[in-house]
Amino acid sequence: MHHALDLARANGLADRVEFLHGDSRKIRLPERVNIIVSDLRGSLPFFDHAITSVEDARRRFLAPGGIMIPRRDLLKAAIVDASEYYSHLISPWRASPFGIDLSHTLSLVLNECYTTYFKADQLLTESKRWCVLDYQAGAATNAVGNFTFQAASAGTAHGICIWFESELADGIGFRQAGDIGTGDDQVPAALGVGSDFAFFNVVEHGDVRQNQSLTCEFGERARSDDFEFTMRLKQGD
Repeated sequence: MHHALDLARANGLADRVEFLHGDSRKIRLPERVNIIVSDLRGSLPFFDHAITSVEDARRRFLAPGGIMIPRRDLLKAAIVDASEYYSHLISPWRASPFGIDLSHTLSLVLNECYTTYFKADQLLTESKRWCVLDYQAGAATNAVGNFTFQAASAGTAHGICIWFESELADGIGFRQAGDIGTGDDQVPAALGVGSDFAFFNVVEHGDVRQNQSLTCEFGERARSDDFEFTMRLKQGD
């Protein structure tokens, strides 16, 4: 807030800009606004009730014909071979020192969402669209997707990675995944920024043959105090 005030003064806008500090869901404005700019996302837009906050602001603050920035997020998914990361994640629980058996904790460790970055050659499949969050029209807080992937190469399916591409305005956007897994279904003129993916482990991973099909059901459901993800991955012929 202090930096924002300093910037306003430095640019001669101190008498034209008003700053309100607090939870937007509890703030009241004297009039509606023409533009709402937000970036409450973590690795995924669902984190920390971000969509709920943005939608509340759209309904209560945005004037008719107003603009939401970003306009929409396109979420994508791919199956990933994460051998090194997976080994780093589980090794403390499988090879614990002093003869202490911690292996029963593995199911809890693997049923978590992690954030990390993957290279293009770690993706076993092409990306698939999971869902579109349209902030201009009102984004849903829940999303479910059913995918059929085909393995582009042989490897081990350790889990699914999710990322988003953001459309800020006409012809302006960015890709969280940099140049990975863009395909034809992407936000136009999007700059690749290469930030972390959200990664969800498969508790019982398996080897995958080239051209083998994999079906995946993946969903997110908002709860009053948090959010919940579910995933089922099945290998085909």
